[in-house]
Amino acid sequence: VGRAGDAVVIEVADRGAGIPELVRETARHGPLTERPEGMGVGLFLAYVAVEHHGGTLDFRPRPGGGTVARLAIPLRSARP
Repeated sequence: VGRAGDAVVIEVADRGAGIPELVRETARHGPLTERPEGMGVGLFLAYVAVEHHGGTLDFRPRPGGGTVARLAIPLRSARP
């Protein structure tokens, strides 16, 4: 947990199997019609909720295996 500019940032890193690139890219645009087990609507809803508040949610591969999830939310709302 930390601060980056005018946002609070939370990063969580794991050493699991990781999230395939196709899932990371497709989940931003809507629930997956053909999805690996356990991925789809929940990830899409997470993107929508975070972006609604002016934030970002990113997933990237962790060096050595796994995933780093990064959530950044503005300290002040981006909405009027």
